[in-house]
Amino acid sequence: MTLYPLETAHRLARWVAAVFLVVTASACGSPDLPPPPPPPPHGTPLEAMLSVHANAFYPRGVPADVRATPLIDAAAILRNDDSPAGRSRRRRAIARLGAYGFDGRGYPPPFDEALRVLGVHPERLAGTVGGLLRGKPSHDTVGDVETAIADLPAQQELTPECKWQKLMQWVTPPGLQPPPFVVAQMSIQVPRALPDVAAAMDPQSWDECSKYFCSPEHTFLASKTSSGGVVAQPKLPAGLPYGTFRTLFEHFRCNGMFCDADFQTLLTVNTWYDTPPPSSASPVPTLGTSQRYWVSYDLAEQRSGEILGTPQKIMYDQGWIWAEGDPKVASTVVFGSKLIQMDSPVAQALVHAALLFTELCAEQAEMACCPTPAPPSMCVSAGVP
Repeated sequence: MTLYPLETAHRLARWVAAVFLVVTASACGSPDLPPPPPPPPHGTPLEAMLSVHANAFYPRGVPADVRATPLIDAAAILRNDDSPAGRSRRRRAIARLGAYGFDGRGYPPPFDEALRVLGVHPERLAGTVGGLLRGKPSHDTVGDVETAIADLPAQQELTPECKWQKLMQWVTPPGLQPPPFVVAQMSIQVPRALPDVAAAMDPQSWDECSKYFCSPEHTFLASKTSSGGVVAQPKLPAGLPYGTFRTLFEHFRCNGMFCDADFQTLLTVNTWYDTPPPSSASPVPTLGTSQRYWVSYDLAEQRSGEILGTPQKIMYDQGWIWAEGDPKVASTVVFGSKLIQMDSPVAQALVHAALLFTELCAEQAEMACCPTPAPPSMCVSAGVP
């Protein structure tokens, strides 16, 4: 199994330090760029982010049979969304396109145009990225460069409400022959206290900030009736340990011109607190504190599911999230991992699934910063009906 990109903490620290030595805040933010075009009449921020991931996976051109919003339209959608979550998505898009679209000299179409629409000067950014990659194999450093771009001062100013840092992502790419499974992992550091992050990452809260589970009540603790139906159970205080395994109903959906998926499942979930291991035993940098919040989930039953209008069966869906906070500075590191396997021989459906779950993992940047309860505008800004 190949994970892409593959990064290590020491490389990340070296390249983040390098980028701040060679670039100032003005290298990316460019007031001399023309105003962005209006967003297209159709399309949502969710579809826009799927297009960003598709173009990163296929930098030489997205295959005709891969369903994706044109990148220039995706950039316009993201640029015109000025909500806190929208600006966070824009920050992620700039970093991903800036890292994966670089061809060794600059940014060919459509990356050049998309970066301009997003408010970035491509020539200046190319100079920065070229300096980072000079003499280094790109497959070893592209993810580090993505993280470094996102952490530039100009990009952090896009999210003044929550200046997250060190977003790292590992994803199984769809490729020309996509595997029947997707492995996605992420880590991020957010300037929030652990109890606030725990409340936001609680499975009961997923439908408050995620673009896939927007209300009304698309994730809730549940039980099955004698006839096989599902009824909601009383909600527990968000962020507190469940104390035992519970059943969670989730309705995952993405419905639009360039996004078509709908699943209803029951998950076995649990949350708890414990003492984290030493930082030397962790796959990502930790804070060395004494408390960590955990979420685990595993597929119990699939009740319905389809991608691109074709019924799909989930064979395996398992994941976990931990959050470790430092109370002295109100900072929390979040790490998440997800593995999902589909029983589908249709390559197009598998590619679509890879894009969907790539964004599901990456949007932890917005979820970790999400206030709870979230304002209704969180789902409105994502364009979810």
